[in-house]
Amino acid sequence: MKLKRIKRCIVSKNLKILRAFIDAIRVVNGDIFVSVAYRKGRAFCRYDGDFNLKYRVEEECLSGMGFGDYRGFAVDEEGNFILTGLHNGENVVSLFRLDKNGKVAYTTYINDIGLLESMAIDSKRNLYLHSPLKEAPVYRYSNDLSEVKPVGEFPSERDGVSGRIAQIAIDKEDNLIVVYETSPAIIQKYSPQGKCIFEKIFEPADESIDLLSQVLDFTINPDNNNLYVLLNELDKRGRPVKILNPDGDEEDRFFLPSCTRRIHITKNDILYSSGTIFGLPGILLSWGIYGAITLIDKYRLQG
Repeated sequence: MKLKRIKRCIVSKNLKILRAFIDAIRVVNGDIFVSVAYRKGRAFCRYDGDFNLKYRVEEECLSGMGFGDYRGFAVDEEGNFILTGLHNGENVVSLFRLDKNGKVAYTTYINDIGLLESMAIDSKRNLYLHSPLKEAPVYRYSNDLSEVKPVGEFPSERDGVSGRIAQIAIDKEDNLIVVYETSPAIIQKYSPQGKCIFEKIFEPADESIDLLSQVLDFTINPDNNNLYVLLNELDKRGRPVKILNPDGDEEDRFFLPSCTRRIHITKNDILYSSGTIFGLPGILLSWGIYGAITLIDKYRLQG
């Protein structure tokens, strides 16, 4: 598997912010949605396919409307930015929807969700929320939030809060993918009816950097439902991405730059990655202005 970089966005210069960190990248209908954390909070941004900024919404503005502390986002098929916040101490999750212009179009609140860690939306606009404090790893809410259903079971090996923290996503067939990040990483896949399709365990490699965070991110190829898992490992080739087929078996792997922390793949094998470069390389890339720069690279996968 080879990579050809076709475009780069230097987020630090584009948004004029220092020491930024990309929480997540999503691409829907050609537009790129990112959550960018920096010293003043977060900026929720929407770019077109050429990284021209369409809008930027500051977390601080939403906080004044009762948003709470940011916990995650998803994007529906119409390109609405769905943001979740948490009101600490109250176990209340806020749900804010931004329209195509970045304006708040809808807000609501969901009770009894403490320590929200991840969210996803399926093709029917059902909402999936993950909290390590609940009895089930994921709860599925209907589009109007009138119905709620638990999905899946925590792995038997995971009995502490930190071990139960996961990332979740939905594939093109509305299967639910749950990835427990801590070592040994565990991946579960559930059908839309809640049946477990597989559960895979990843033993850490000798070159794993941090056993408490074995998986940094994952993404699902919409063309074939393959999983691309970004591992917290490094060697001279960079940071590995493991490709799993829909049955959870490894088919291939490739390497991204060592600074990579987030990935997202779209149709036709277009891969987006982000990371922050420090030191002399960061100074050179930012023309001496920032010293540490955050990038989003756009690649075409070949072979």
